[in-house]
Amino acid sequence: MSKSTDQAPPPDITPSLLSKNLDAPLSSLPVSINVQDYTSKYPQNHLDAVVKNWRLSNYLANAQIFLKSNATLERKLTADDIKPR
Repeated sequence: MSKSTDQAPPPDITPSLLSKNLDAPLSSLPVSINVQDYTSKYPQNHLDAVVKNWRLSNYLANAQIFLKSNATLERKLTADDIKPR
């Protein structure tokens, strides 16, 4: 195991060269994307399905990390279902 003093320091955060103000909204950048150009190519509910799939994937990953049983919530969660940390 390495000690925390042996680890490299985190990299410096370099602001975008496209932004003069770090707190500026994305819309102030010189490049903009028309979302309608990309979303209109797919059926109306396609993006909703992508978001639902993403949320389900996140839930399953967290269930595998933190739960030792009852990951499908067949019953109410109890302290016995959670892996010790």
